Amino acid sequence: MPRLLDLLQVAVDRGASDLHVTVGQPPVLRVHGELVRMDAPNLTPADTNEMLDEVLADQHREVFKDWGEVDFSLSLPGIGRFRINAFRQRGTIGMACRLIPQAIERAEHILTIEDPIEFLHRHERSIVNQREVGSDTRSYAHGLRAALREDPDVILIGEMRDLETTQAAVSAAETGHLVLATLHTPGAAEAVHRILDIFPPYQQQQIRTQLALVLQAVISQQLLRRADRPGRVVAAEVLVVTPAIRNLIREGKVHQIHSMMQAGGQLGMQTMEQALQSLYQRGVISKAQMDLYAPEAGLLQRLLQR
Repeated sequence: MPRLLDLLQVAVDRGASDLHVTVGQPPVLRVHGELVRMDAPNLTPADTNEMLDEVLADQHREVFKDWGEVDFSLSLPGIGRFRINAFRQRGTIGMACRLIPQAIERAEHILTIEDPIEFLHRHERSIVNQREVGSDTRSYAHGLRAALREDPDVILIGEMRDLETTQAAVSAAETGHLVLATLHTPGAAEAVHRILDIFPPYQQQQIRTQLALVLQAVISQQLLRRADRPGRVVAAEVLVVTPAIRNLIREGKVHQIHSMMQAGGQLGMQTMEQALQSLYQRGVISKAQMDLYAPEAGLLQRLLQR
């Protein structure tokens, strides 16, 4: 039976971004965006059970037992750091393991609230304190409220999932902190709409005013398979919050943001369609990849015709 630690070593050696473990097939690597089956026997339920047992800490074992899924991070000296999601599927255990690169820094007090902790940051020029939801703090919102008493310059929030967390993030930004956070949305303008939409109707005017004041930028990204060489490339949509964008947010005209982004290239803005067009015209991605990831195929075609 293969050991999970050995499979993770193979993933690092082969430059994979992810390792997938599931019953009924060999371990699978994601290399440059493509799924590649390893040359190994199909995994059995006993195999995946033992793999999870090999790495699961006691506090996560209870979560997995109660919920049927658990997220945790794993550091392997000499190999790397991994974010692991273990889950039940059709009565057996599966796992998705993400490899986490290890290099970053800046000279300030950086405080992160994550679920789970992914990148491990060393104290070099900066002080980096990392808190994990569930073990170091009760919730994102609870950790954020405490963060304002911990003298941070930068606050990183793993994900803005709910009203309480979003409200605390906006309040932290209002006090002058740089707040970085993630949202799952299809685009930059949609991210602004999602933040506003989290709040109930009676708070809409207040949150529009607050968000217009503190929001600095939104970046939406997709990873695409390269056509020019092995690997993947990022296509980024960039919204820079200018005074005109602030007015649109304040007045509830979020639907007009996308058109303003199209004309905002000199200000550093870029729509996803423009990013894809540039990558395609430079030969970095194929037309098939461009068409697959384009939010509006008709609009992209018109851009190319120009």
